[in-house]
Amino acid sequence: METLFHYFLKVNGLLIVFYVSYHIFLRKETFFQSNRWFLLLGIISSILLPLITFTKIIWVNPEPIVNDTKSYFPVTNKIIEVSNAPFDWNLFFIYCYFLVSLFFLFKLGFEIYSFFKIVKKGNQIKQKNIVLVETNELQNPFSFFNYLVFNKSKFTDEELAMILMHEKIHIEQKHSIDVLISKLLCLFLWINPISWLYRKAIVENLEFIADNKTSSLTNKAYQYQKTLLKVVAYNNQLSITNQFYQSLIKKRIVMLNKNQSQKKNVWKYGVVFPLLGTFMFLFQIETIAQEKESKPEKISYVVSTSYSSILSKNTTDKELKELEKTFSGENHKLIISNVKRNKNNEIIGIKLVFDSGRTYVRVFERKSTKPINDIKIYVDRDNKDEKTFGFEDVEELTAVEVLVDYDDMDTIQINGFDSDKKYWSLDNMKKNGQDVILIINGKIKGATEKVKFPMNEELGEMNELTPKAFEKKYNQKADKNKVYFEVETIKLKTVVGSYNDAAKVSESKKITEVEKKEDGWGVSFETSSSDDNISRIKEDKNVDAKKALLIFNGNEINYEDLNKINPSEILATSITKNANAAELKKYGEKVKYGIISIETKEYFQKNSPIYKSLLHKKSSELNKKKEVELKGQQNSKPSIEELEERFEKRKILIEERRKIIEEKKKEIELKGQQNSKPSKEELEERFEKRKILIEERRKIIEEKRN
Repeated sequence: METLFHYFLKVNGLLIVFYVSYHIFLRKETFFQSNRWFLLLGIISSILLPLITFTKIIWVNPEPIVNDTKSYFPVTNKIIEVSNAPFDWNLFFIYCYFLVSLFFLFKLGFEIYSFFKIVKKGNQIKQKNIVLVETNELQNPFSFFNYLVFNKSKFTDEELAMILMHEKIHIEQKHSIDVLISKLLCLFLWINPISWLYRKAIVENLEFIADNKTSSLTNKAYQYQKTLLKVVAYNNQLSITNQFYQSLIKKRIVMLNKNQSQKKNVWKYGVVFPLLGTFMFLFQIETIAQEKESKPEKISYVVSTSYSSILSKNTTDKELKELEKTFSGENHKLIISNVKRNKNNEIIGIKLVFDSGRTYVRVFERKSTKPINDIKIYVDRDNKDEKTFGFEDVEELTAVEVLVDYDDMDTIQINGFDSDKKYWSLDNMKKNGQDVILIINGKIKGATEKVKFPMNEELGEMNELTPKAFEKKYNQKADKNKVYFEVETIKLKTVVGSYNDAAKVSESKKITEVEKKEDGWGVSFETSSSDDNISRIKEDKNVDAKKALLIFNGNEINYEDLNKINPSEILATSITKNANAAELKKYGEKVKYGIISIETKEYFQKNSPIYKSLLHKKSSELNKKKEVELKGQQNSKPSIEELEERFEKRKILIEERRKIIEEKKKEIELKGQQNSKPSKEELEERFEKRKILIEERRKIIEEKRN
């Protein structure tokens, strides 16, 4: 849309350039034929030149290949529904513009129809390539292509002969094409007043051509001018025709009596070329940045990461220590203190402190006679590696913390439930420091808007759009400082195990393991101390366990085999009501009643890529630690020669530093002397001292002389 608007502006701009050049330099010249081609060239150039572009290549260093992990964790503000696209005023004005153009097109068609209606009624006589049409209607002679219409009764034979000669010149030189082109120009560029003046200039010049030719052939200039004046009384013509009568009679008579222009004035046609060159240089050179050939440097970044865990009333002292280790790093530390429990060993009082090394710390403290609510401990990290620490008091239930897809490692955070129905929300997404605009199911979401989704839906694969692709597809102007993603929602796999059918946390839920990955993501494994996991699977209302495909530790099992599974060994159970394309392809018709997948902790530890990577990382860290310790033991007793060498090096280093400090001291003193501005009292004091000094020296010199 923007490209079409720019093209429209360029066409109108070039048309103005040609018209102004003609009006100032060529309008009063008698180069009528040359003026005709100049005006036609102006229309053709105005249409074609904006379509011609020249490419200028600028070589730039290649950007590094970015490995985007596509991990987005938004900041919540307020919940609103996905907004519909706003009313497109640009499209409205375009429709209005073309509606007016359609009106002028209809008017042109009606004039052509009226012309052929007159031709059909008249008496037609074919004379070589010209069709003479004699009519009894009260109108002046006119021509359109090879048709010449006239009323014989209104003129003498001599006058009629000159008029017919005038119109035959129009036909022979095909002036009707010029008239029709100028008519179409006004049809499409009606909003530009210059287009109407341009058409008037074309019609005016065509009459000058015919008048000049007729006058030279008949050699009766005076009689021809009288004939022009005679037809003034009749003025009922079609605008598409070459009319013998025109409202510019005075101009035509002036041009008939004007002397021929000198040939040296031909230079005026060249005035337009520098202007066209300037236009091409300023607007039609497209600069393209092309990367130099080099081996790209691969980097990876995380847009925003987060990890968190829930501290409940049943969390043990051992688990509290594990939480302290998990949420403590080089620049931040979690301190848990003042833990008090009741007779049931439930936590009734606790103090949590996040010390991030700043001028302030985050403190969360609870003191009560009743067991505490669940407390969420979280760490958020943005793309600039800036971390936010905090605590949230979780009343009833706010979150199913982590749901991991082992294939692509994407994580979806479910923010909460309202009072009536379950939902999760999303907003304030950023990529590489830029706001992310989401187009969800074809609807555009603002960067700061918060969108809520049903719990049975998740976001599918995100497709990034360039600003140009966004403008073309959604007919809206794009912001180059923002990133655009298209995404469709798909059904979300539900999680059961330590959650009941209403997706509420079991009171006996506890955290058994909490680990942090290298990139900052948290993976928590939760289990229930109750032994009714198998019963929940059988009683689940979403999927019939007797008909569904049952998978235990990666293998298909029968319904009867469920009773053989030890419920206490179950780590996680996922229930899928509607299978995706990959599952349909893998299992076929078996999945039409749903899929129930059960995994034990032992199976998860052996097969999960997450757990393997954690073990590998721990093993690597342990080996490195041993190597450092071993190296330290070997190098712990240096020889006398090594000690002397170290001493000499330190001595040299201290001497070099002393010299640098002395040099800097001198520089500072010199600058202070140059930049200091003594007060009036200091200047007077200096003057008195110098005066005394000079006097003393004078006395010494006199004494030596004596």
